[in-house]
Amino acid sequence: MNDNYTHVDTDVFYITENIIGPFEDSDEYEQLLNNFNSLLKESCNCNGICSLSCQCLQSSGGQNYLTYCSDGQKKFKLIPKTNSCIIECNDNCSCSVVCSNRVVQTGPAVSLEIRSCDKGYGLFTTTFIPSGTFICEYAGELITTKQATVRHQNNKTLGKSNYIFCLRELSSERQPIVTIVDPAVFGNVGRYINHSCEPNCIVTPVRCGSPIPKLAIFSSNDIEANEEITFNYGINDEVNKQNSIDRTKCLCKSKNCIGFMPFHSY
Repeated sequence: MNDNYTHVDTDVFYITENIIGPFEDSDEYEQLLNNFNSLLKESCNCNGICSLSCQCLQSSGGQNYLTYCSDGQKKFKLIPKTNSCIIECNDNCSCSVVCSNRVVQTGPAVSLEIRSCDKGYGLFTTTFIPSGTFICEYAGELITTKQATVRHQNNKTLGKSNYIFCLRELSSERQPIVTIVDPAVFGNVGRYINHSCEPNCIVTPVRCGSPIPKLAIFSSNDIEANEEITFNYGINDEVNKQNSIDRTKCLCKSKNCIGFMPFHSY
């Protein structure tokens, strides 16, 4: 993975990918640890660049990325998909490392810059980014629901920022798959992305050889040079049902700002 970014805060440890959180004596942690140390059964035997017959693409329900050329370089854009997961080729595949189904695992965009802003710090781009482009992963410690609840309360008590991200997916058995990432102490450049009620990016789960998805951030709109990278921290319908007392004020300044940051639940 090509990731040459660093933190502006020397108290935060830079990691390029998720790491397992602290031990907890629970079934949830045991399952999390097992998944962290497991590999997906999907792998392909493609020679060179994968075709649509690739086993990984078949498991993904079809092609994941569109190949295009910009500034004389081959680049990739996310193809909008519904009711299917995104599975990239992995280390067990025989295809080339420059296969078009290897995007998130190669590392973040090279045009990102951490800057001071009215929210503290934010992540900006120094060049134009077209819609559908991979920005970076939201990487940190993989933790359990119990750990997330305790950390959230501690952050609230100590007046610290809360970086915990909880992703819920529905499996084919209609059972929720929960992935919780906390980059507060161990994280990558993704931790600097601020919330917006009208974001220019989305978070998409992408699996790269592991049953635990990477929280991959893709541009949902064209993003101009020097524009801030943002995504929505929650679901607006859920936020509107919550009492505004004891909630953090939203500073996104978008036209349709709902006034408060999304409510946290794990």
